[in-house]
Amino acid sequence: METLFCKIKRFDGAKEWYQDYQIPYENGKTVTWLLTKIREELDPTFSFTVSCLHEICGACGVRINGSSYLTCSTPLDEVLETFKTNELTFEPLANFEVIKDLVVRWEPKIEKMKQINPWLEPSEMGSKEKGFKQSAKEFKKISSSIDCILCGVCTSECEQLSANDGTYLDPFIFNKAYRFSADTRDVGALKRIEATLKGELNKCVRCMKCTSSCPKAIDVAQTIAYLRSGYNC
Repeated sequence: METLFCKIKRFDGAKEWYQDYQIPYENGKTVTWLLTKIREELDPTFSFTVSCLHEICGACGVRINGSSYLTCSTPLDEVLETFKTNELTFEPLANFEVIKDLVVRWEPKIEKMKQINPWLEPSEMGSKEKGFKQSAKEFKKISSSIDCILCGVCTSECEQLSANDGTYLDPFIFNKAYRFSADTRDVGALKRIEATLKGELNKCVRCMKCTSSCPKAIDVAQTIAYLRSGYNC
């Protein structure tokens, strides 16, 4: 396989189109390397987002051949092996407003997240005076959900959002609600779970794509199941 044939969905704020590029294939590279090579060597007008390069900031999510990935931590060899082709189509994350090319707008999602009070509402035992103490066993309940980097991959893969992007909350928002509702130092669980119900929590279709696609291996579907059972309230 000597050449990669890349088709990228472009958007200039007014019109959309697909543009083709050809790049010589190199072993051991990431998807970020490929997109950077296109921008630096073929088309400086092409826009995408990348920052930390270490799966920490969550900025570099895109869709490749219809599936969502973080480009910084996804080996190009793995993508080629998955799809068994050297023809790759790149598109922005689904269920987001697109700003330009592969760059999406996060502000509306953050506004939605405010509905569930995504912060600790400390109990007496979880207060500053008590040192916010928590046992290792208690922390383990929420340790995985804390790993969320707000990359938007789960949102892009969510089938319910694809059909109903009105009041339905994003999977990462449900995960954030669980993270604080299950925290033993928090007293806002009931109010937070009520907010998720208003956010149509019960319309989750259990497609499990939020879990299977999460680059941090968070079982988002399980956190949604806990919220649906009225966990910890």
